[in-house]
Amino acid sequence: MIKKYLIYLFFSATSLETICAQETPVLTFTIPTQNTLQNNRFLINPAFSKVRETDTYLSLYHRSQWTEFDDAPELYMVSYTGKHKEKAGVGIGLYQQNIGIITSFGGIANYAYAIPIQEKIALTFGFNLAYYSSGVNRNKAVTNETDPLILSLRNKSILTINPGINITWGSFDMGVYAENLVDYDFKTSKTVKEYSEKTYTGHLMYHHAMMNQDGLFENGFFRLLLRGKMNKTDDFKYGGSLLVNFPYLGWIQAGVDDYFGVGIGAGAHLTKKLSLGYGYERVINDGLVNFGPTHE
Repeated sequence: MIKKYLIYLFFSATSLETICAQETPVLTFTIPTQNTLQNNRFLINPAFSKVRETDTYLSLYHRSQWTEFDDAPELYMVSYTGKHKEKAGVGIGLYQQNIGIITSFGGIANYAYAIPIQEKIALTFGFNLAYYSSGVNRNKAVTNETDPLILSLRNKSILTINPGINITWGSFDMGVYAENLVDYDFKTSKTVKEYSEKTYTGHLMYHHAMMNQDGLFENGFFRLLLRGKMNKTDDFKYGGSLLVNFPYLGWIQAGVDDYFGVGIGAGAHLTKKLSLGYGYERVINDGLVNFGPTHE
């Protein structure tokens, strides 16, 4: 049974692309975003670095997924993002993803620009540009003797373009994000995925400012986000997140995703410039329930 789950983990829908048996497997740029409604919102949709963003911040983020198994998926990321001038938002970051002996390391650049239409209506365009190197970590490839196939594998350098759009209408936001719309492999001079296999994510978000609060609860707000994700090869996936944030105190969050399961989290604003948060997630699907919890 354990062997079965380990095989499923390695080949599960975590954006692990094996071009063919003789080529290096590629961990494509797809970062789980179901719990990023507080920080790194530009990963949900590139337009979110501008939409309802008032702060600029540096974020250190770690996600340890399915901790019951050694070499389960892990993510490390440092990012800088926020509003830039009146109509734009920007972001930049470095990240590393690991799944078993497959690793991916690279950088992300984000830009978003808002076009006012009416007093409470705006159209915001954005994109995430990611360049990364992905391949086999030979230090984790444990074999009884030297494997010439592993030694012959070379990392792939890939450039991805991920555009998104958002429409703000009063307290509501709605938009679409095309994940890995372009993923160009410099080694083969080809795209990793065909355009028919690209993933598209749609969102609907409601933002409510708590106007009648004083003291530690002043300027509080809550956000409710609903999302749906689809592509040609996988079933339609959906999820939702709720965030309640008080800038002088802290925040709480909760969410559900039909693949990653249910999650809860909380954080504290320790000073005006320093916050610390923690998230816990648990899979509820029958095929993944034994993988254990995820910590962020």
